[in-house]
Amino acid sequence: MPGTGRIVLRLAGRNDQFQLELAPAENRCRLLREDSVVFQTACRLDRRKILVEFALCDRRVLVGLDGSTLVQYAYEPADGLGNHELRPISIGAVAADFQVLAPRVYRDVHYLGPDGGACWKSPRPLAHGQWLVLGDNAPLSMDSRRWSALNARAVLGPVVETDW
Repeated sequence: MPGTGRIVLRLAGRNDQFQLELAPAENRCRLLREDSVVFQTACRLDRRKILVEFALCDRRVLVGLDGSTLVQYAYEPADGLGNHELRPISIGAVAADFQVLAPRVYRDVHYLGPDGGACWKSPRPLAHGQWLVLGDNAPLSMDSRRWSALNARAVLGPVVETDW
């Protein structure tokens, strides 16, 4: 990760945007919320290969370098209805050479109870030939969390998967 510039990773949540800046020449890491620095520390970035992990999860920003946690920043979400960011993840660089190997994106999905309560858990494992049906708007959908599993024989016609 040599260079005199910086590498920037950006994650956007519903109303929040966080940016992780890695400056290899300065061995410095900074976390910004919108345009304000909320965390800064020295970190060793002079190696050729570094595992970088960056996450928004449960009102926390998590940053890991080479398997060790560097930042755990708790935050309160900004008010508003949400901007529904079309590009919630971006990676870039300014005057720095770097290569992204084996990128992975994980989504923090929770299936809450049918009325938005505690996390939902199936009362029993599905039997052979049963399907769990979830709606596309989990907080409001009338689906298998409200009624029992669906028997596969009850499905008429093809099942269509849509990639929005």
